[in-house]
Amino acid sequence: MGQAFTTGPNATGYKLTAVDLDIHDPGGTPPGYRVRIMSDASNNPGAAVLGTLTSPSSLNSGSNRFTAAGGGIDLDPDTQYWVVLDALSANSSTFGWRVTSSIAEDAGAAEGWRFDAARVRAAAATAWSGADRPYKMALRGYAKTTLSTWSSTALVSNGRQASRSSDHTSLDIQQVAQGFRTGGNPQGYALDAVELGFVTQAPNSSVSVQVGTGVSPGHTGFTAVATLARPASLGTGVLRFTAPAGTVLEPDTEYYVVATGGGSGASALTTVSNAEDAGAAAGWTIQDEMRWRTGSGAWIRAGEELKIAVHGHAVSGPPGVLTPTVSKDDGTELT
Repeated sequence: MGQAFTTGPNATGYKLTAVDLDIHDPGGTPPGYRVRIMSDASNNPGAAVLGTLTSPSSLNSGSNRFTAAGGGIDLDPDTQYWVVLDALSANSSTFGWRVTSSIAEDAGAAEGWRFDAARVRAAAATAWSGADRPYKMALRGYAKTTLSTWSSTALVSNGRQASRSSDHTSLDIQQVAQGFRTGGNPQGYALDAVELGFVTQAPNSSVSVQVGTGVSPGHTGFTAVATLARPASLGTGVLRFTAPAGTVLEPDTEYYVVATGGGSGASALTTVSNAEDAGAAAGWTIQDEMRWRTGSGAWIRAGEELKIAVHGHAVSGPPGVLTPTVSKDDGTELT
């Protein structure tokens, strides 16, 4: 079974991090299956496989999330792709992918994203034929950005606040910590990535970015919740550091982005503005000052803020029936 979708116009493309499929009758042991993202070939799933998604540990009747490995799957702008659910062998199971009578997207879809044709084929067949109705799914991810450009759809950000020429802090000999508070979503928030801005000199591969708790002036504590992966290319401008899959932040909780390293001359952008950028998720705020320390010493207050953008989405409650959607309700760039 295959469902086509077309991406939006963002010039630098998109990163697909997960797909939610509405499964019916999974049974105790569903047949062997796989979920893949595939190219298009004349309005049918093509031969090129962009990625095989990781299945959840168990399936339920309803919404199930299949995740992309690493930092996600790269998608080009204004391009048709396919989500394909394959049974690996012929079977008599009623396990399957629910359909809907409407091809329309839910309200609030990301710009330019849409659903297209649906296709079906027998387990052992190679030829696709038209499906009677479209399949239900939700696509999750974010619009990729170029260096020196702050994303506009973070859960919270201060990256677009004014900076003076002197507003930056060295990372090569100290740790800096910028606090933020999460919103009130009862199930918490999945952390996708954190953006930091770099000036003067590009950081090297020793740069480290973590998210954690327990930073307090005059004390030495810090408990890391996640160590973020560096981007493949390091340069000056805005860099996105990716959280491990499954990183969840608690609601109404104070966390810190802690950055250090990057070599001599590596400096991160700061601001003396206490404001957040427009569009923050409900309840999300950034502390009005950062902390710094050398080595494992006590944290010290600083009279400026580290520029950060925190990306992710609210974790939903008990899964419900999905209709085809590329909505923004979940707080991410695509969904």
